[in-house]
Amino acid sequence: MERDINLAEMSREALDALRAQVDSELEARAFERQLRRELDSHLDKQAWIDRHHRAQDQRR
Repeated sequence: MERDINLAEMSREALDALRAQVDSELEARAFERQLRRELDSHLDKQAWIDRHHRAQDQRR
């Protein structure tokens, strides 16, 4: 969603609120990226464990 924002017409309070909103959004995106990395890592480890167990079962 793209909005036209005229920063020159905004009050100091509105600019501060906008900065806080932007900071919050950036933090949320960073959290989401980190959570995705952790989830991918966990799924990769789980897939390795599953393959390892299947290989052990095939040897028996």
